[in-house]
Amino acid sequence: MSNYIYILPYKIENVNNNPNQEKIITQTSSLIIGKNPSLEIMKQILNVAHGYSVTTIYEKYKDRISITSFQKLLHFFEKNHLIFLCDEILDEGEVKFLEFISHYTTSLHKCRKKIKHMMFQLAGMKQGIQYIKEILDGFSLKYKIFNENEVNILDEDNIVLACFDSTDLMQLYSLAEKVEKKKGLLWMFTLFYDDSFLISPILNQINYTDFYSLKNQVDLEALKEKGIARNGLIQKMGICEMILNILTSIMKLNLHTSYDKMIIYDSLEKSLLLEHIYYFPLNVEERKLNLQRWDDEK
Repeated sequence: MSNYIYILPYKIENVNNNPNQEKIITQTSSLIIGKNPSLEIMKQILNVAHGYSVTTIYEKYKDRISITSFQKLLHFFEKNHLIFLCDEILDEGEVKFLEFISHYTTSLHKCRKKIKHMMFQLAGMKQGIQYIKEILDGFSLKYKIFNENEVNILDEDNIVLACFDSTDLMQLYSLAEKVEKKKGLLWMFTLFYDDSFLISPILNQINYTDFYSLKNQVDLEALKEKGIARNGLIQKMGICEMILNILTSIMKLNLHTSYDKMIIYDSLEKSLLLEHIYYFPLNVEERKLNLQRWDDEK
């Protein structure tokens, strides 16, 4: 059995019109349980077990529950995504990340293992990079400043995250040229304007959207006239959205179609515009108007 217990987000409430039942609500389900001594032990364990070893918690309740029943109870908790059992002690950032991904997946061990091997390569404007660092630090995720001289040694466990003002397109084009020479090196960028931001799809995937396909569909040059970002809130919103997209995509186990979305946020209109971005096979320009999505949406 794993050594340490971490409690995932949950809530317990009374069932309407039935004082003899209570409902346990998790991120993925809800359980209705009759009030009994076992329920009281369950509630107490959920209240005190977070971050403690299995042995410590059992010692606390061994006069009220057998070791076999305790092990069955932990299995019930884990099966219903109330706890995460781990072999090592997690730091505060790792616990926050665990609670975050529990909103999106039940494959916590698989996603945690994948993300622990991942290195985020950061590029772009200094202030934007600082925002990205703060978020990744908060989740105890690994990152480095992107070094273009090392691009050839980066592998699939690296993802480049970039952020630029809209007037810095030449720097973005230069980054795209370097990164996309490395086949399969994933990357994503955010462009900031006075009152909005633009987020790219995840780029450079095999049989997927690359930067040049994106440029064929989005007139980035025309967006330069929106000016230089001076709104820190807009920058933080854009970076949070970019990191949310990259992390949730990792957790979707790389299941992709031939399109993704570009996101544009307008703070004046307080609206998000989602535009589909398609993958175009190289040297097949005439197919652009005939492409269909897998779900037949035009």
